[in-house]
Amino acid sequence: MPCPALTTGSQFLSGMMSHIDCQSRGLGAYGYGALADRSSAAFAVTTALLAVFIALHGIRLLFDGHDYPQRLVNDIVKIGIVLTLATSWPAWRIIGYDLVLDGPLEVAQSVGIASGTTPTARYDQLQALDDNLVVMTAYGTGRLAGGGVQQGDEPGDSFQGIALADQFALGWGRSAFLIGSIVPFGISRLGAGLLLALTPLVAGLYLFGATIGLFTGWVRGLAFCAVGSFTQYLMQAIEVGLIMPWAQDVIAGREGGALTPSAPTELLVMTMSFTIINLGLLFVCAKVAFFPGAKLASLFHREGSPVATEQSERRPIAGRAQPVPASRAQLVAESVSTSMRQEAVTTRRHLIGGAMAGGMTGSISPGAARGNDRASNGQSGLNAKRTVGRRLASTQRRDLR
Repeated sequence: MPCPALTTGSQFLSGMMSHIDCQSRGLGAYGYGALADRSSAAFAVTTALLAVFIALHGIRLLFDGHDYPQRLVNDIVKIGIVLTLATSWPAWRIIGYDLVLDGPLEVAQSVGIASGTTPTARYDQLQALDDNLVVMTAYGTGRLAGGGVQQGDEPGDSFQGIALADQFALGWGRSAFLIGSIVPFGISRLGAGLLLALTPLVAGLYLFGATIGLFTGWVRGLAFCAVGSFTQYLMQAIEVGLIMPWAQDVIAGREGGALTPSAPTELLVMTMSFTIINLGLLFVCAKVAFFPGAKLASLFHREGSPVATEQSERRPIAGRAQPVPASRAQLVAESVSTSMRQEAVTTRRHLIGGAMAGGMTGSISPGAARGNDRASNGQSGLNAKRTVGRRLASTQRRDLR
């Protein structure tokens, strides 16, 4: 994609900004096309990720199919999103490319019209302000280094301020203006173009829970670039609206022969302030977009969404927890344990019944009772049942005699 060449002089800033914007658009569009091509390595990686995801889906349904409808719907939605992002440029251009690159300017224009500042897609206003700063530097302040006064319509080449050198302040003031305009704008626009170009490769990361964090980080990066572009458009309009009338007033005063000894310091302060403000706003946008408390990954997981969690809590316990089938060894162990408990209970009942019968007839002595207790404590199983059963039968026959 051919972009305008950069020239020196009166079109430096506008050419630089236009070139950055053109490169970001070309990077986002042609980079996407290169990675989405069927012969590219990114397309092969995305295809492999889809194949692995479908295979894992089949394995889950084979071994755990009780929630088949829900998993089927979720997986179909995931596959549809990935295919749309990775292969459909018309759809992605509407929902991603135009939204990130053109949306910030449209929103900034709506906000600017309401607030009295109108950002534009052209950079003529910034270039006009830069031209005025060049004229200010050429005119100087009208104060000679030796203490004399220079004519108002002649450029001042040798001038010196009291607290800050005029030449130093004017030079660094324009430099700060150029840096504050180009650097934040380039970060937001070129960053957006790079992330948009990686869409076919990043789309496949949405399929797996282990890589969903990278996908959400990519989404956060696009949000940061979009919001950063929005703030830069507004800050550029505000900066031009503030410094342009001031620069025109200084130039008019110099053309009329007036001295402007405070203009260099004021210019340096204003341009440095807006540079710091622009970079600080980018930092704030990054903190908002990458705020660790915002669980953006949960929005892409149906199981982790608030609605699904609330429905899961309202669902009966029997419906939420499916019984796990026990193994054969576990069933045999439980059966043996249950049989032993039943034998112990039966033995204790027979002993208690025999003791009560012996107490009523007086035929069982305390020693025999203690022997029975020892037998109940020391014996278990089928032998204990048979021994106690024979004693009870003989006792009953003796009582009947």
